Amino acid sequence: DIQNEYYLSLVINRSKSCIELVAHPSGGMEVESNNAADFLHIALTGNNADAAGETLAELYDLPDKTFVLQDLVEHVYQCFVQSDATLLEINPLVLTDAGKLVAGDCKMELDNAAAFRHPDWNFEDKPTSANFVTLDPQGTVATIANGAGLAMATVDAVTAAGLTPANFLDIGGGATTARVVESFQQIIEFPRVNAIVINIFGGIVQCDTVAQAIIEARGTFPALPTLYIRLSGNRSAEAAELLQHEQLPLYASLEKCIQAANTSSSRVSPAPTAPSIRATW
Repeated sequence: DIQNEYYLSLVINRSKSCIELVAHPSGGMEVESNNAADFLHIALTGNNADAAGETLAELYDLPDKTFVLQDLVEHVYQCFVQSDATLLEINPLVLTDAGKLVAGDCKMELDNAAAFRHPDWNFEDKPTSANFVTLDPQGTVATIANGAGLAMATVDAVTAAGLTPANFLDIGGGATTARVVESFQQIIEFPRVNAIVINIFGGIVQCDTVAQAIIEARGTFPALPTLYIRLSGNRSAEAAELLQHEQLPLYASLEKCIQAANTSSSRVSPAPTAPSIRATW
């Protein structure tokens, strides 16, 4: 059984030219609701795993797990470097009732440019639509999110509100303006969609990049359904300014987005929620 859930990830911080450890004592599906300023950021060098593990033990309030966390940081750092990763995210990092730390879910993104160093990689190129799944061609609410977990949570929240989600869409951590605009192109093909719920937590992806894409999409597709936007995290303040200039409302939470969408979308009986598919590591 789960006693607590924490958040831990390693990312490339391009502005500081370093591998950065990002952590928060509250992880799981609600990690995006945490204040961006409350996340711990540590530049890893390969020689400071012990210090980083001690800091994590303090952050998680797990003084008896200091050695375990030091070992964990050392190993995920080695994995990150040896795999030429750009993201390694453990969410949640679970503390069980038995006192064990377990990676409940892990996501990795690899640097395609490093493929020449990894002859064992045998990944086929996939179109950007690979993370777009049609759930109901007659659905009334479309969803856009970044990260599979957040995208699933968004779909589930729409369903729980008595609305019919048309799609599952994860734009990923490296979303560009072009990719987000392409997502809108797919959404407008649904004939009954009258609301688009956008739920973005800025980590690697920058919120102002998404905001700019939203503005561009609205200009490209005049008949775009009403947008219900929630952006939080990396460069969210800049995103808010862009959207305010275009008179596009920004909502404080996913719940408020869906409440607003509910007033303009046709209510239906809640559909059964599809079972979640979780990768474990």
